[in-house]
Amino acid sequence: MMRRTTPARSVKFEEEDEMSDRGVSEVGWNRRKFLAAASTGVVGSTVAGSASAETLADVPAREPGADLGAFSARSKYVQIGRIPEAGPGHRNVDPADAINSKAPLQKLVGGITPSDLHYERSHSGAPDLDPSKHRLLVHGMVRKQLVFSVEDLKAMPAVSRIAFLECTGNGWENWKKADGNLTVQNTHGLVSTNEWTGVPLKFILGLVTKDPASTWMLAEGGDAAGVARSVPLTEEIVDEAIVAYGQNGEPIRPAHGFPIRLILPGMEGN
Repeated sequence: MMRRTTPARSVKFEEEDEMSDRGVSEVGWNRRKFLAAASTGVVGSTVAGSASAETLADVPAREPGADLGAFSARSKYVQIGRIPEAGPGHRNVDPADAINSKAPLQKLVGGITPSDLHYERSHSGAPDLDPSKHRLLVHGMVRKQLVFSVEDLKAMPAVSRIAFLECTGNGWENWKKADGNLTVQNTHGLVSTNEWTGVPLKFILGLVTKDPASTWMLAEGGDAAGVARSVPLTEEIVDEAIVAYGQNGEPIRPAHGFPIRLILPGMEGN
């Protein structure tokens, strides 16, 4: 690998040297001049045109704000929410009939999806699990079979990773002819990005001393459906997977796996 990467670095440096020979200062000055002209000429004129069309005559007077509280609500001027769905094209259904709830991608800003807008996909509803009673059992081809409480996991070394989850059925509205008036929420709202915090799977495998001959694991959830998935224990998965208990700086929401869930970057959400 070193032999393949070294020439690439050499090429890069040679290109920079060639640019320097031609006069890098002149090239840099022209680029800065171009960006400055573009900013003031295009963006500046657009902003100025918009500003000149407004006045301060109708600006409301300042008034005392709302009292502080335990939670911060969204502004009443912000209308944003998920769309419950019972199947392709069956939107805004009774929550009891919904099998997923799509994130409002077209209304989000930045890269992180708010926890309460993260898409949902359920096989049997969001379970109501008491974290003081919930346990993680790790057994099978290991030297030591161990049972961990949620507090045990929180006492272990933790990492935080920004990763997106995407349902395997995302985009199913496009499998058939889609209405041109649909939004990206309707067609691809089963994907969301959060910061997940928890214990590296690799650390837990070290505690139980995994048998080197074991190449797969079966991960089973605590929901009523007992959803389970086989996971290959590749080097990439073992290095990146985490048993998460945190979501965007708070405990994971029940719809997304409270009190703990397995996060496998690079694999479909389930």
